[in-house]
Amino acid sequence: MHQAGFVHRDLKGPSDIGGLAFDNILLTEQGLSRIDVGISALRSQVGDVIFEKYVAVEIPKMHLFRNYFLNR
Repeated sequence: MHQAGFVHRDLKGPSDIGGLAFDNILLTEQGLSRIDVGISALRSQVGDVIFEKYVAVEIPKMHLFRNYFLNR
């Protein structure tokens, strides 16, 4: 998704609303699906510098999610 110019910006929780870790990611018949994309960003709208900053923040969260998901 990053290569396509999309960054979610908040994998860990749903827009600062109370909830469980990663409860904005669902397992569906088609695979993992993200919901709550209200704070997502498109490279074409925010520019390369800001987009790369968002990606840099998201990558560690993706690793946390991977470990969380695989260890359930």
